[in-house]
Amino acid sequence: MAYGNAIAGTGDNFFEGKIVAYPVDSATKIFEGSAVFVKDGVAGFDITAGNAYVGLANETVDNPTSGDLTIIVRTTGVYKLTGAGLASTDVGKTVYLDATKNPQTFTTTKPSGVGSLIVALGKITQVLSATQAYVRIDGFAGVNDIVAGS
Repeated sequence: MAYGNAIAGTGDNFFEGKIVAYPVDSATKIFEGSAVFVKDGVAGFDITAGNAYVGLANETVDNPTSGDLTIIVRTTGVYKLTGAGLASTDVGKTVYLDATKNPQTFTTTKPSGVGSLIVALGKITQVLSATQAYVRIDGFAGVNDIVAGS
């Protein structure tokens, strides 16, 4: 008994999407472990409302003024990230990228107010210290756009 036509095949027509490659914007350096954002199909570190958070950089890529380089981005998994003022009671909380910090850090306080940018990165699975925690990005990377606070 047939149940209809297949809408997707396997082999070349399927991949898990855990690791994705994006072309890197010109004159852009993305560091391993950094949150990666995409606009118009090109990866960078442009924290601007409307850009999409796609995951964490698997490598460091330094694209000169002109170049045809790509970056490998991980879209799932648990990663040790840097924050501040963490406690064991933070397990399960959503973490947000602090767009005012460089290098990138996260906060458990959702940014608010005009001019703030909100990027949810994942959820804390384990607190290691007051400044480091494991964060699961599954379900956040690839589905969250940067939005402006109000």
